[in-house]
Amino acid sequence: MAVDPICQMQVDESSMIRAERAGETFYFCCEHCRRKFLQQHADAQATGKPLPDAGAPPQLVSLGGLSMSQPDAGAPANEAAHGGCCHGGGHGDSGHAATSRARKSSAKYFCPMCEGVESDRPADCPKCGMALEPTGVQPTATTVFTCPMHPEIEQDEPGACPICGMDLEPKTIAAEEADSPELRDMTRRFAISAVFTVPLLILAMGPMVGLPIGRWINHETAGWLQLFLATPVVLWAGWPFFERGGRSLVTRNLNMFTLIAIGTGVAYLFSFAVLLFPNALPPSLREAGGHPPLYFEAAAVIITLVLLGQVLEIRARRRTGQAIRELMS
Repeated sequence: MAVDPICQMQVDESSMIRAERAGETFYFCCEHCRRKFLQQHADAQATGKPLPDAGAPPQLVSLGGLSMSQPDAGAPANEAAHGGCCHGGGHGDSGHAATSRARKSSAKYFCPMCEGVESDRPADCPKCGMALEPTGVQPTATTVFTCPMHPEIEQDEPGACPICGMDLEPKTIAAEEADSPELRDMTRRFAISAVFTVPLLILAMGPMVGLPIGRWINHETAGWLQLFLATPVVLWAGWPFFERGGRSLVTRNLNMFTLIAIGTGVAYLFSFAVLLFPNALPPSLREAGGHPPLYFEAAAVIITLVLLGQVLEIRARRRTGQAIRELMS
């Protein structure tokens, strides 16, 4: 293999892009390098100056913390603008283009998980939902996420542990604490579920503490109201728990979310079924007034309390990360 005297790339000696000088044959990776080589020889013969050392590395100049190759003084203007050995399509252009994009980009926020997602203001990534991070704290390597309880679980994107269902955490502590989309999501789900669960709990359990609910609305209407209040809590706020529970069944790694998904799902579906078909239950399984038992409030309360636990857990983990950052600073 020969070496291109301009860009130092290895070139097959069967290449037809070649030139001869002083009885020696030189091989080139592209026609542009060949023309540059011939131009250098022509300039050297015209001025009497020695040829530049082909094996010397290009000089670097510093521009505000960025480094770039310094073009030849005698190089054409368009060559200096492109900065590569092959204009607009050579092997040196891709690296320069990446540097140019990084230097010219005005984006202030980016997604560490999804390449190309940038914004000039704080926002959520439209692909993965993570909060965009300031470009000043962009990680130099791919972030690895792991489970605090099962460190053997590692992946390069956020998610839930396939063993215990916990949310994965970054393996390395960032220099600055970023906003947590997971905390925002769980907090929003908890707040909305609490708005529906409190009146549902009063409606279902009020008669047991002396509230005359039965005099205000009949039992059938109360049942449909309970269904209306429980549905957004179970099917929307608690949906992440059903996803994790289903994943645990598929992977056969039963955990807390398996129990939550099965318990709340069965309570909701049973209550919905007996509300539609109240006479399907035998009299021995009905309540004192002959009405079928409903467990909408049980499913909603369980999901709301688990959401509260998730919020408190995430906040505790973030405080732990903050303590580690303070020790590192």
